[in-house]
Order: sequence, then C-alpha cells, then structure tokens
Amino acid sequence: VRLLRMAVTHDLCEALAGDVTPFCDPSVVASKHDKEDQAMKAIKAVVGDPLGKELYDLWAEYEALQTVEAIYCKDIDKFEMVVQAYEYEKEH
Repeated sequence: VRLLRMAVTHDLCEALAGDVTPFCDPSVVASKHDKEDQAMKAIKAVVGDPLGKELYDLWAEYEALQTVEAIYCKDIDKFEMVVQAYEYEKEH
C-alpha cells in the first residue's frame, strides 16, 4: 500500500507541476524540482495534516531515491512510460 501511495503521490504532483522529460527545454528541466516542491506544498495545504505531511514525505522520499521502495517506484514509473510509448507506436 505504501508503494502505491508513493506512486500516486508522484503522479499527482506531476499532474500539477507538469511532467518533465530530459527532452524538454533545459530551463524547464532545471526548475523541475522547485515546481514539484511547490505543487506538493499546495497539495499539503489543501488536504491538511496529517495526510498532507504523509504525502509530502512520500514525494520527498521518491525524489531522494534513498529507499528500496523509492527506487522501485521510480523504476515502475520509467517502465510505465516505455509501455505507453510502445502502445502509442502500435496505434500510430
């Protein structure tokens, strides 16, 4: 359940801050962390604590990649992107 919450939190953050890829404008890539941090602070303010703190902490853990769960979640996120690209390629 914790890993699922981390993944959903990461996707929610990207929904607000924008999904940045390495192919984006370098200035956009450089500001990725700050935009996501602002988005997570906004989410935390809307939902309130203790849930807001939990979500913010899960996002921070994901960003730091210091735990097995965070590394696994990042790998799943990358794999899902590859699956999406493959499905898009098949359709077009």
